[in-house]
Amino acid sequence: MANLHRDMKLWLIGGVNQVQLVLLLKWTKHANIRVSGVVEPWALNQMGIETLLQTAVRFNHSESTNQVIQITRKQLFGSLVHPGRNPDDEFNLSIDAL
Repeated sequence: MANLHRDMKLWLIGGVNQVQLVLLLKWTKHANIRVSGVVEPWALNQMGIETLLQTAVRFNHSESTNQVIQITRKQLFGSLVHPGRNPDDEFNLSIDAL
């Protein structure tokens, strides 16, 4: 994960406020065609320091875990949010859908 974290910092800090959110996904393949994964959304805080917003774990089970990653319209579109749209609108990315 060290390389992923390095790249995340490059995107957030090097993106000069154009990149609002970075999702790190790490998948592991197990026996019997099973997978598990970790999803980490990262953003910069007010001081410009990269901050882990949440951690979601996905297992290849038949049971739904109902975990979601909340992403705002501003995090997706930055300064390109259409006029009249609320930049704080939240969208739920279902971890089960991954």
